[in-house]
Amino acid sequence: MNRNTIWKYALGPADVQTIDVPAFAKLLTVAQQDGVPMLWFEVDPEAVTTPRTFVIVGTGHEIPEPKRLTYVGSTHSTFVWHLYEQDAV
Repeated sequence: MNRNTIWKYALGPADVQTIDVPAFAKLLTVAQQDGVPMLWFEVDPEAVTTPRTFVIVGTGHEIPEPKRLTYVGSTHSTFVWHLYEQDAV
C-alpha cells in the first residue's frame, strides 16, 4: 500500500543549499510561504534520506555550471528567485 505523504522544506538565504530528503522523493513545487522560499516533496516517510543540492539564482545573475543544473521553478517576494537542482555527480 502506498503511504506517501507531502513534506515541505524551507530554503535559507544561501545560493547553494543541500537538504536531506527521503530517497526517491518527488519534487512537487517551489513557492513562498510567509516570505520564505519552500520546497514541497511527495515522500515515502520510511525511506532513508539522501542529500539533494539546490542552487538559487537571481534574475540577471549568471547561472553557475548550467549543464549540471535542472530548472525547478521560480518564486518571488521582494525579488524573483529561480531554483535549480544540481545533478548528481
